[in-house]
Amino acid sequence: MDLNSVIQANNQAAGAEVTTAEVSNETAMEDTKSIVIVATNPTAEEMQAMCSDLAVNYNFQVDVKPSRFNFKKQVDKDTGIETTRQAVEIPLPVPSVEGIVAILKEGGKQLDLLMDAVEGIVQAAAREIISEDTSINASNFPFGKISWEAISNMPKAQRRGGGIPKETWEDFMADYITVMPGITGKTRPAGFDYTRRACGPRGSPVRANPE
Repeated sequence: MDLNSVIQANNQAAGAEVTTAEVSNETAMEDTKSIVIVATNPTAEEMQAMCSDLAVNYNFQVDVKPSRFNFKKQVDKDTGIETTRQAVEIPLPVPSVEGIVAILKEGGKQLDLLMDAVEGIVQAAAREIISEDTSINASNFPFGKISWEAISNMPKAQRRGGGIPKETWEDFMADYITVMPGITGKTRPAGFDYTRRACGPRGSPVRANPE
């Protein structure tokens, strides 16, 4: 049973007008300067019913999780028109603990895919460590920081290779801008703005700059 059929069945049972979760790339709200690609998402009740139906009818070896996909705004350099695609919400069937056990038992390509995913998580954690310290190499790499247990205890944002969570950086910079004038006796020295720019995107613009 596909997702559209599930929504239709649920709406028909409730006597409502049938809708679908399909997103049409042709449907858009448009003016002279911006385009919004509209997404028709299920209501909270429809999403709950879809998750329940998928868990029963799709595969008992999956956990069905409501997921939201956001998209970056795109700007046409020639026309200046901004295109925004609205977030798309769908229920995703993800292998459950029982499903993972079944994959381990069966082996083959499913197990290969699972191992690729595991390796990708470890590599992302290692890359973050290497990116933060230009002196890191094979002889001094802190391997204890990329054990599965160590990675599992990281905040989610950091596990995904995002380093220190964005919120932590923002809190730090807010404190920095508040505290530093009192320490230096200066209202807003140029160094403040440089530090803010450097730390905003987690230091990436100046991380490899020796100056």
